[in-house]
Amino acid sequence: MQFVGDFEGVIKQLVQSQNANVLVYDSIAPSLEDALCGTVPVAVGQGFYLRTDNDLLGTGGNRANGFSEHVHAKVAFTQGGTGMVTGTLHGAGLNGSVFLSTRP
Repeated sequence: MQFVGDFEGVIKQLVQSQNANVLVYDSIAPSLEDALCGTVPVAVGQGFYLRTDNDLLGTGGNRANGFSEHVHAKVAFTQGGTGMVTGTLHGAGLNGSVFLSTRP
């Protein structure tokens, strides 16, 4: 994980892993705790993960905040078989508003 600051009080984040653990669920749990402790994944595997954020803590004042996450991994399904999973999430925010865009 890399943190870089170029504005006073603003931290940028870059996280990248070639061998990240990937868990695939068939529904969205109400909380991270429920997802990790109360739900069984439908597939597990390892692959590429990338996360970027130009204002990690939201301290940049009156300017837009952009972030994204991307995963591409080979997974084994709990019911048998293997497959590939690819997903991307992009987000932008300003003054407490957040706009999201996803791609399967």
